[in-house]
Amino acid sequence: MSGRLIKQSLVSATLIMVAGNILGRLFGFAREAVIASYFGTSSILDTFILAFTIPEMLAMVLFTALPVALIPTLKNGDAATQSDQERDSALFWSGLGWFAMIFGGLSVMVFLFREQILFWLSPELAGPNLALGHKLLAILSPYILLRGLEAYFRSWCFAKKHFVASATSNIIINICVIASVYFFYDRMEIETLAYGWLVGSFLLLVYNGVFALGIVSLSRPTGAGQVWMRVLLQSLIAIVLLESISMAYPVVDRILAARYLEPGPISALRYATTLISIPTGVFVAAFNIAAFPWIADLSSVDQAEKLRQLYFRSVRLLIFFIGLVAAGVMLFSADIVQLAFKRGAFDAASLELTSEPMFYYAIGMVFQAVYTFQMRFYYVRRMLLRVGIILISMFAVKLILSWILIGQMEHNGLALATSIARIFGFAIMTVDLARTLKVSSRELFFPFVMKTLAAIGAVAVMWFGLAAVWPLSATSTVAAAFFRLAVIGLIGIGVYLGMGMVLKMSEPRSAIESLTVRFGGDR
Repeated sequence: MSGRLIKQSLVSATLIMVAGNILGRLFGFAREAVIASYFGTSSILDTFILAFTIPEMLAMVLFTALPVALIPTLKNGDAATQSDQERDSALFWSGLGWFAMIFGGLSVMVFLFREQILFWLSPELAGPNLALGHKLLAILSPYILLRGLEAYFRSWCFAKKHFVASATSNIIINICVIASVYFFYDRMEIETLAYGWLVGSFLLLVYNGVFALGIVSLSRPTGAGQVWMRVLLQSLIAIVLLESISMAYPVVDRILAARYLEPGPISALRYATTLISIPTGVFVAAFNIAAFPWIADLSSVDQAEKLRQLYFRSVRLLIFFIGLVAAGVMLFSADIVQLAFKRGAFDAASLELTSEPMFYYAIGMVFQAVYTFQMRFYYVRRMLLRVGIILISMFAVKLILSWILIGQMEHNGLALATSIARIFGFAIMTVDLARTLKVSSRELFFPFVMKTLAAIGAVAVMWFGLAAVWPLSATSTVAAAFFRLAVIGLIGIGVYLGMGMVLKMSEPRSAIESLTVRFGGDR
């Protein structure tokens, strides 16, 4: 099987990840639309989200941390000497055993302490909803084991620069969740979501496991992998702690919303973050995943200039393209939410609850895109303590502002606090990496940022005018609403690229060329 799998250059890997993420995010949107139609912003959906918080967060952390820890451990593993193959095989089997025990232990702990976990998340949860939460968390506890081992298999695929399984995995699990709701809602209601995630996770464990076994040159298990395993575990523990800080914002929001707000905002915040994650997940996450093995290859001293160029061009491209997306989301947040979810149980109140925090999340989109990319440079250079201090500082900003703003703006304040924390982290990482990588911040941002803002401003004025001339009717069909947004969006993209050309910016002209040059082949 290994001989039939084609190793991709980074341009191919990025395109595969982008294409897979587009399809995965579309199916993810379909999943959330189905959930919204059946459950709206109800208290039982809030209960499910609370029960899903710990399993979901642990899985997300592992999906990010495992490749980041494994790839540097296997650096130059593709140099394909016999000793490298034997080392890889020993580490693979050793890691599989260790992680099966670790993730299995976490699943057992979640099952045993499900009552305490729910009490910590929401002490006010009581009555039928509390019993439902205990039942849902019991169903979901194996999710950690299944997704954790899937993440382990995916990490080996990434390390060997194979991206097909990962690119298609989100499609499979979203189909499972959608199918479970459609076919079993009448019998199990909210429990269908838990079983859908669980069945999908099992299928993906098998699916990614087959790919991993096919691309790693395996021999019989030996004890030789224990030395490498210690290195991997040490790295993984540090990165898991860092990623847990980075991804804990929704946990903070759910705890505060459960304590101080009426039912509904927890669901609304999840819907809003799902929509926000579509553009960032499609492009930013795909690029981060695909690029990391190559960033690791450029981490040596003799490749410092290429690493600087990669950083310089990538940051500019992220700002240029995600900046336009953020402006569009801010202007059309209500229209996007109405198009996406307003049907069935998702009523006018749900629309208002969801569209407002989506606007505030959009403020931080550009900064989140850049700082998540910047974090890869800290990981590659093993500057874990430094990035840890930055992430803890960001989390402190998030906690303080959330506590202050929830009293004034309710759940919108939680979304705004998240965006401000991301702006803060972006600023610190940019200054710090400018010194570390010897990149001029002035050259990186000026006059580039001013030109970008001018182009975005021109598009925003045009969008505002088009929206006034062509308003969205409350009785518009889904097809008509989609056509309106698509036309307005495409016109805006054309104007934006044209403004970039008029302002003599290199990004519109060189986006495709720079991707080809930068990612064209192994380095």
